[in-house]
Amino acid sequence: MIQNAIAMVGSALLVGCTVQFARQLARTERMKWLPLVSLLICLVPAGQLSIGQWIHSFTGFLSTPLLVLVAWYVASPIIAQTTAQQMRFHQIQLSYWRLMLIIGSFYFPMALGLGGFDPHSLGWQTEFVWIPTAISIAMLMIGEYLLASLIFTSMLAWQCNILGSTNGWSYLIDPIAFGFSAAGLVASGISKLWNKDRMIFHSEKIVLASRNKAA
Repeated sequence: MIQNAIAMVGSALLVGCTVQFARQLARTERMKWLPLVSLLICLVPAGQLSIGQWIHSFTGFLSTPLLVLVAWYVASPIIAQTTAQQMRFHQIQLSYWRLMLIIGSFYFPMALGLGGFDPHSLGWQTEFVWIPTAISIAMLMIGEYLLASLIFTSMLAWQCNILGSTNGWSYLIDPIAFGFSAAGLVASGISKLWNKDRMIFHSEKIVLASRNKAA
């Protein structure tokens, strides 16, 4: 029962995340009912399955940190956030993307047999607990307290078997998280380059205008 609810919530969050991202690209007004609308969409029947179950059949369960961050992102239209809070969330998002990209670049290739060691098998062993613990400590040392708590939460979710999986990796990272992280970092890099070029262009226009005015 709990797993079915988490699967439906995960699907609804993915729908809401897609709509929220499209809304931001189109620069339209905030959708305060987005979380509820996303959940209702996932409850709509699509053949023998609902839309949410159909999405879950492709994505599987989302890892714990991704669930929390996507929920925060989808709920942002109904949460009053200051500019500082929005910037802080963006920084946490970037740190999460970098972390998932590092972990995924090591985990997924080796789990697919491209190395002499299969890290996936470690997820069924008690010793796996040291991996999220070490990551949490590292995040604390660099000041990423919220991200450290998210990683620690994934370990607690694994111990409680929230997702119905006994493999710890399922709670720490998933293919969706890895794909989101790679795409997010690429998009962030392109955005920075674009904004930098625009600033240089406007600066040159200002300098040129001032020279023409002086002449």
